[in-house]
Amino acid sequence: METRQLNAEQSLQLKSLSEQLHNVNPEQLEKLLLKMIEIAHTIEKNTSKNLRQFN
Repeated sequence: METRQLNAEQSLQLKSLSEQLHNVNPEQLEKLLLKMIEIAHTIEKNTSKNLRQFN
């Protein structure tokens, strides 16, 4: 799958998770934040990989 499409999907997941942050208890908050960090890391990794392909 194309990096841009993967990143767009991951960004939508991040947006959805960030909207859930408003009504969570501390245990849920920790899980949500860890998932958001994981998704952001995946976007960063995909982008780096894509940039290396063009260099």
